[in-house]
Amino acid sequence: MDFTKTTKDFARNPLGIVALFISLIYGFASLLLGTAADKLESLERWPLLIFIVAFPFSVLWVFFKLVTEHHGKLYSPGDYKNDSSFLSTLTPEEQENKLRDNVQEATGGQPDKAGSSYRTHSKLRDKIVNTEKYVTEKVSSELGVEAVANVKVSKEKYTFDAAYVVEGQKATFLDVKYYSHPTILFKSVEEFLYRAKLTQSYMSIETKFILALVFDKKNKSFESLVDVWDNSISDQDLDIEIRVFDSNEI
Repeated sequence: MDFTKTTKDFARNPLGIVALFISLIYGFASLLLGTAADKLESLERWPLLIFIVAFPFSVLWVFFKLVTEHHGKLYSPGDYKNDSSFLSTLTPEEQENKLRDNVQEATGGQPDKAGSSYRTHSKLRDKIVNTEKYVTEKVSSELGVEAVANVKVSKEKYTFDAAYVVEGQKATFLDVKYYSHPTILFKSVEEFLYRAKLTQSYMSIETKFILALVFDKKNKSFESLVDVWDNSISDQDLDIEIRVFDSNEI
């Protein structure tokens, strides 16, 4: 009874079926060798011995390829009882650090000009916060999925401005980049792509990324920033959609 129940549990997803299939084959081979070894000629025993020795190493190599390259296909829909469980909200301190980095990125890493006031800095922070909220709600309305704002993925803390999860099917992550100056920090491009790659490798369901570029002014000088992002993303094996916004529409 216990064996039957265990077999049914294993057969609920592709990974369990593979495990049962391997156990069955290896069990029959071992049984055959144990019961008929004395009845087989030397030349007949050698192929069976070679199979029993080589089979575990072959299985190890196959499992390595499956886990590293096709892990998302090893689970059934029933395994995804709560796809949002991999998400957690950033702490207030983490949100403040993220906002500080966003302010620096918004100005292209430009140092504060002499005489610049705290009020100017505060206004930029407010613009970024309002921009993230606007884009988050807009994408949520389009996808018809409630957004989880200011999230980190897994224990590795891959952070995004928002996530939209359809249970057991798809996850979409949003990153909003606000630019008040037509200068880009290339480290921010590399950092985003790094987060996206690790997040995609971590996920077991279809994963997409939306990169929202919001410009303080629409002019030709900002077009080069879009080109930089386009060229950087085109070289990656990632599903990333770029959307461009004018801050005046927010």
